[in-house]
Amino acid sequence: MTAKQLLLVLLGLTLLVLIIYHGGNYLSNLADKSYRKTIDKYGTIVKATVTKKKYLKGRYVVFSYEYKGRKYSNKEQNRDYYSNLTIGEQIEIKIDTTNPEDSYIFATGYRIKFLSGYYDVHFQLPVTEILLIDSLVIPLKYLDSSRFIL
Repeated sequence: MTAKQLLLVLLGLTLLVLIIYHGGNYLSNLADKSYRKTIDKYGTIVKATVTKKKYLKGRYVVFSYEYKGRKYSNKEQNRDYYSNLTIGEQIEIKIDTTNPEDSYIFATGYRIKFLSGYYDVHFQLPVTEILLIDSLVIPLKYLDSSRFIL
């Protein structure tokens, strides 16, 4: 192999690594959107309970739910869910009514402490920043505005 060929191979490998490193997140988000869109087609909202929190190649929560008398369990990997949800907490999920094993976390609640007491805020993640003015909650950063609930 000549030096020119070796340089081209190394350049190609470097380019491949960069594409995988930077494109992997994009592909993952694209797959997640497709998964959610499929569920949304025949979706319904049900209550679920967070049953476990695990850390293996990322942080994820496991939740269980019941639909038409059958029990199901699913998991969702998300650092915000892992940090903010507690085991035993009730959450809202959206399930595919044609295949109830497919589901995703739809909405969660957060409890914010004020001097006068606690205030419960419910919105669909992932919201990364909020602004509180009296009892008004304004999302500052979120991924998809069509999925915001107040």
